[in-house]
Amino acid sequence: MQTVKNNRQLLSGDWALWDENPNEWGLLKHYAKKLDFERWRQVKVPGSVHEALWKSGEIKHPYHNLNSRAAQWIEHRDWIYGKNLELNPFLKDGAKRVFLEFEGISEKCELFLNGAPIGSHDGAGVPFELEITRYLYDQETPQLQVLIPTPTPEDPQVGWTERTRGLRGRMGYGWDFAPRLVRVGLLGEVSLRFTGEHHLKDFWCRPKLDLQTRQAEVQLEVKVDGPVGADLLFEIALNNEKVGEVSAVGEADGYARASLALPDPQLWWPARMGDQPLYAARVSCADGSDSLETSFGLREISWQRQPQNAGYEWPMTLVVNGKAVFQRGWNWVPADAMGGPRADRKMKHLVELARHAGVNILRAWGGGDPESPEFYAECDRLGLLVWQEMPLSSGGISNLPPDDKDYFARLTPYLERVIKARRNHPSLALWGGGNELTYSENKPLTMEHPLPQLMDRLIREIDPDRDFRPSSPLGAKFDPAPDDTEQWDVHGPWTYRTDPPGPEYKLFNSIKPLLHSELGLPGETRLADQKRFLSRRFRSRAASNPARRHHDGAWWEHGEIVEAFFGPVTGDKLAILASQWLQAEGLRYYVEETRRRWPQSAGIYLWQFNEPWPTVTCTSAVQYSGRPKLAYHGVKKGYQPVTITARYDSPILSKDAPLRVSLWASSDNGEIEGELVSSLKDLSGKDLGTTKEVVRVPGANPVHLRDLEVALPGGFEGVMVLDLSLAGKWKNRYLFSNLPEYPFRKALKHPGLLKGTFS
Repeated sequence: MQTVKNNRQLLSGDWALWDENPNEWGLLKHYAKKLDFERWRQVKVPGSVHEALWKSGEIKHPYHNLNSRAAQWIEHRDWIYGKNLELNPFLKDGAKRVFLEFEGISEKCELFLNGAPIGSHDGAGVPFELEITRYLYDQETPQLQVLIPTPTPEDPQVGWTERTRGLRGRMGYGWDFAPRLVRVGLLGEVSLRFTGEHHLKDFWCRPKLDLQTRQAEVQLEVKVDGPVGADLLFEIALNNEKVGEVSAVGEADGYARASLALPDPQLWWPARMGDQPLYAARVSCADGSDSLETSFGLREISWQRQPQNAGYEWPMTLVVNGKAVFQRGWNWVPADAMGGPRADRKMKHLVELARHAGVNILRAWGGGDPESPEFYAECDRLGLLVWQEMPLSSGGISNLPPDDKDYFARLTPYLERVIKARRNHPSLALWGGGNELTYSENKPLTMEHPLPQLMDRLIREIDPDRDFRPSSPLGAKFDPAPDDTEQWDVHGPWTYRTDPPGPEYKLFNSIKPLLHSELGLPGETRLADQKRFLSRRFRSRAASNPARRHHDGAWWEHGEIVEAFFGPVTGDKLAILASQWLQAEGLRYYVEETRRRWPQSAGIYLWQFNEPWPTVTCTSAVQYSGRPKLAYHGVKKGYQPVTITARYDSPILSKDAPLRVSLWASSDNGEIEGELVSSLKDLSGKDLGTTKEVVRVPGANPVHLRDLEVALPGGFEGVMVLDLSLAGKWKNRYLFSNLPEYPFRKALKHPGLLKGTFS
């Protein structure tokens, strides 16, 4: 079935699929033959080759056990999609031009129609089109072939970034949280578009906002392919009501431009700061040749330096519509390793989860492809800002990006398409050059390198209202270090310390980066999920279990740290609970301590929100199934509008030492005055010390409320529960222990307490 909608004919649905040895299809001119697609595999488009072969039974589910290894042959074949095109009523109704449109493919392709080569494409995550008018009118049933050649060879996570040659993210070549699964296929919608004499593309809505006068206009631009002088009409609507229209004429440079004042402008805000109104924009040719639709939002984003940080190179504080915003960030990775519609379905659930956790910005990591139109539409709707990195990432052995002219010649038109396809989205807040790009000795990349210079130039030309950063972290040092004054933007740590074992409490209490854009801790996936992708023979917790290692235990096993806290744990469920509690405890503390430093620290981005395939253990906070780990709830606690928090160097106390913490609060809801209650109890519920007092929390910066010291009864040894409450509404809970060995072992007898710590 080929669906007709407006002036488009959707080609999604039934296609044929063939595979061939690399290069043979072109060399032997198979494309020139009249092909019988009925003899090919029958598959659905959009979707990946991996998914198609799995659903047909040709390969086993690549996410189960060690099956992804057995599917690696797919990346070493050329894949050819075929479809017979049905004549469309638009041709009979007098359409003069026909365009073949692709929303996105895995990387490269070559196109053939009626046995002849008609064009090619290079680059993942961008739409592209090709006019095919002259190939159609002499054919009753035009035959389309899309050849996807073997992917560009790339290093996996560990390698040399300067060897990068593909225009795609490298995650699929193997990463610490993802298998080697190099996606191949038609991942987005495919359609035919029918127009008259004029063809429209690159519709750009560029809002201009004056916050002082509350006036706004939108500058409108569209590329007009066809004879000069086309009459066009731009229309703007809000909530299905037209708010303005303006006419324009196609100019000699191939564009039509106009501007339109917007009465009573409705501002677009990040989540929790206000609403997310989206203006609908339409441009149409007066003669009916073509039309395009898009949406945009009215918001002003800038990045400011704090007065005490005026000497640093990069402004870090996010300002939206004149208001400084603490960046409640999380790092986002591709929602599904195979990509296509299955990734978009998972993405929608994940973005909703992020919003419910209090996140206001996601960093779309440079190891993946640029995020999809559906991702940006969801972020526009929900008020999540996006820091989009270009698809480049570190290699570990060398993190220096390529700088050769041949690569730049291919990269430039690709980046132009990446930028143009996303610049209308109000959620897009910042462009980044890539992930963890550095010089030698781990010095973060600067604008002295030709690659960020190229990117910056293109962004200034195509999307001049958004800022660009060469990489993340920005430096001047890569890692956080105590008392280091040159910490603009840092990454790490991602693991637990070993002596003493546990999260890095003292480190976080001693560092003061302006921004902490990546850090994390591992936590294990719940047992029910593991049973879905690991057969019984592969569920052993032994380090020798190859499937456990394959599902990222090789990178992220941390059983020795769990044992140091909880002792030898009997039973998978308790071991997983202990792991998840430790991850949640650490990440919550990292968020709370960073927030206590606002506005000196502009924000924090945990690594990582999601995972693209099912891991046994990983730094993700949401499992592949979409079910959150305890870490999700711990971070959500730290990101809530009002927080009451405890600051300490360790949850493990020395014998006979009192409990000493300092109590802090912050409020995004304005000033709060109410009763502060602290209650310390043992596991039996016996009161060890309770305090009550009325406090005032200002509605701007965090405030230190008081230092709390509770002397413990003589000879007391055990786990303690500290409950905090502010104004009877805002609460928090912490666990402490002064047991000399396996300090939290007794807490395992109270699994409900561990699960409920972050509720």
